[in-house]
Amino acid sequence: GGLCFFPMQPVEVAGPENAAGLAQNIRCESDRNGALLKGFVKDNALLSWAQDFCALGDHVKGQLCYYEGHLEKPGESFLQQLQQKLEEDFKVRGQALVERGVLKENTEIAKGSTSAVQALLQMFQELMRLHESCMEEAKDLRWKIKVEINQNCACTKYHEDSVKVRFAMTLAGDGTVLADNTQVDWKYYEACDGIIPELAENPDAKAEVAHRIIETWNQRVCKGHTETQPGD
Repeated sequence: GGLCFFPMQPVEVAGPENAAGLAQNIRCESDRNGALLKGFVKDNALLSWAQDFCALGDHVKGQLCYYEGHLEKPGESFLQQLQQKLEEDFKVRGQALVERGVLKENTEIAKGSTSAVQALLQMFQELMRLHESCMEEAKDLRWKIKVEINQNCACTKYHEDSVKVRFAMTLAGDGTVLADNTQVDWKYYEACDGIIPELAENPDAKAEVAHRIIETWNQRVCKGHTETQPGD
């Protein structure tokens, strides 16, 4: 017998006030695999800080990863661990920017982005509560939070994440693009195993050529999409 493909629901778009209900839908409806919360980040000061921070370019380029339990102190919760690491990491980065002459000492970023760190922590707490609404109770799961800064290696090819639930949010720059489930050619996608044949045959293709190949393949896989903005 051949493969059987069931129709999927389109990406549901809602505001932050409907976050809990949207999370429940994802957990309970097997034909729904994506949703978009518009304006989830309501803190304009955080978005403004993120834009200013990223405007520093290669001076701040990098990524921060936080794993629950890694180097934690006895009796310390993950939120306490996360707060300590965020404060430490942004303080170190601020000091480094001053030492390189990129910023003056009295700027918010140079002093460790104190207000932004607290806003980030609050945002992560809200996302963690939302994550729990999306998942059935699981005993052995641990948190991983990754903050990417000025990274240019994001995958622009339509793909499926191999995780049960993943939150992706942009605070500055271009947002994630979600394929419209109702227009995905799943038979074609499965036939090529999610791999772009032309790109596999030309692994050393120049960036602009690879970009055109990916765009053509994306259009073949799905003709509709939903774009996101900073804070979604």
